[in-house]
Formats: sequence, C-alpha cells, structure tokens
Amino acid sequence: MTEIDKDILYRYFANRATEEEEKEIRAYIESSEDNWKTYLRERRLFDAFAVRPGTSAARQRPAGSRLKRLWKEASKAAAIAAIAVAGTWFANQYAGEGGGPAGTSTISTANGQMAQVTLPDGTSVSLNSNTRLEYPARFDGKRREVKVEGEAYFEVAHDPQKPFVVGTARTEVRVLGTKFYVEDYAKSQSPRVSLLQGKVEVTDGHHRLTLSPDQQMTIENGRMTVKAIEDYDTYRWREGLICLKKQPMGQVAEMFEKYFGVDIAMPGGQRDDILITGKFRISDGVEHALRILQKSTPFTYTRDADSNLITITFPTH
Repeated sequence: MTEIDKDILYRYFANRATEEEEKEIRAYIESSEDNWKTYLRERRLFDAFAVRPGTSAARQRPAGSRLKRLWKEASKAAAIAAIAVAGTWFANQYAGEGGGPAGTSTISTANGQMAQVTLPDGTSVSLNSNTRLEYPARFDGKRREVKVEGEAYFEVAHDPQKPFVVGTARTEVRVLGTKFYVEDYAKSQSPRVSLLQGKVEVTDGHHRLTLSPDQQMTIENGRMTVKAIEDYDTYRWREGLICLKKQPMGQVAEMFEKYFGVDIAMPGGQRDDILITGKFRISDGVEHALRILQKSTPFTYTRDADSNLITITFPTH
C-alpha cells in the first residue's frame, strides 16, 4: 500500500473515520516506514492548520473540503515544508489574537490536537492537547518570556545573556538552556515541572527551588516539593503514545478525552476501582483503544457520531 485517500485521512484526524477506515489507516501506517513518516507529516500539517487562536473546539476541526484545499496550498508552499515552520507561520498570521497582548502570537490546541512551534530565538516547543502558548514576535528584553496553560515540552536555545522564562498560572520556570516539561492545566490539582537536561529554577511567588536533571517539581497541599522522576512513559505523548500504569478508569477516560478529542460519559459511575495498565498509539484511534480495554475489563460502549460522545456502560452485579 503506497497511497492513502486524503479524505479518509482527514476524517481519521478529526475522529470521524469509520471502523473500516481506521483499519485501513493502521494497515497503511504499518506497511512501511515511509508510510509512517508520511502519516506523521500530514498529521502535523493538519494540526498546524487546525490550530486557529480564538476559535472554539468545534471550529478547530475544518471540514474535509477545506482541509483538502489547505493541503493543496501547503503543498505548493516550499516555506511550509516542516511542522516547525508551519506552526510558526500559522501563528504569525494571527499574532495578537486569542486574547494575548498586541505584538504577541498565541497558539491553542484543542483536545485531540498537538502542535510543534519554533520560537523566534530557535527554541523548540511541543504542545500537548488542550494547551495554550503565548509568546512575543521578538525577544527584545533582558528575558525571553512565554506563557503556557496546559502541557508543553521545551528545548531551549542557549543564551546565557538572556534567560528563558516560562510562566504558568501558578509557577515561573527560569532557565538558561535545557530540556524540560511544564504541566499546569487549569483543572489540575498538581502542576508539574520535570527536568531532563540542564538546570531550572522554579518559583510559586513565595518560594524558590532548583531542579537537577531527572527531578520533578510538584505542588502538593499548596507547597512545592521535589522528587525523582519515577516514570518517563508519562512523557511519551510526544511519540504518539498514551501510557497507563495502574490508573483508575475515570482518569483513563479523561486521558482519552484529551488525546482523542471525544467526550466520554459513564452513567453508572466511573468505577475507579478498575485500574488500567497498558500502552496505546494515538494514531490507532479511540475505538481501537476501547476494544483493547474490553479484553480485560467488561464494559460496552456506544458512540454518537454527531456529538462525538462515547457512553461506557459497566455490567451490573
């Protein structure tokens, strides 16, 4: 299999593909490394064009005909050959939108979307689902400052004369040149900063601490604490993987909502006594993940194609 119908691919990216179309996509991906690379390239372009600041989640999933037109336009533009360039180009077209100050660019990903951006200084940022990044068109001051709500991975360009600062709702992370993750969703009870390489200082406005590689900062009961990173699988969303380790079914449902862009209801209760361990490829789709879960956990589900609502029902005893 050397080619794939673009309309099927776009429906798959928008979580609207049928079960047979999902199988066709998986067969295409698994048939060759070139197909996998093609899939990743088109997924990234889809995300880059779908991320329009200041729009609702529904409007961030363009119809197939519009996506087809956008793809043709992107294919003609040599300057949009990579996701880093595409993401930056798209953000700059809408600089100042999405509620940010004048002269800033804002990129927002919806549930089921990811994006990658190259900042003006060369810093690379990967955005997880449901994440908002705000940054200036140029880093003119003494510090390179950006703001994040959600989860992002940074590979910061080294510049000892101009520290890089990431602000979230509850913390500020100051770095010189490093690789780290920041997670601070609005609904999160425990924001995190996880350092892979380099050195960062984290402050919550009252206290300051320094992280070394393989350390993680969390806020628990209102206080910052430092501990060793115990599970690096948590960060494999950048590889397109959802990794679960004895996580309650309610949390699993929340993760599926986040990564697959669906809504999940469990009318009989979340059944957090059910703990799930496993790994799922995001590219396989939510229904494939649910069918895998059904092999070890008894439940049935229905999916409303119009509302994209999945209803999970557990057997009564």
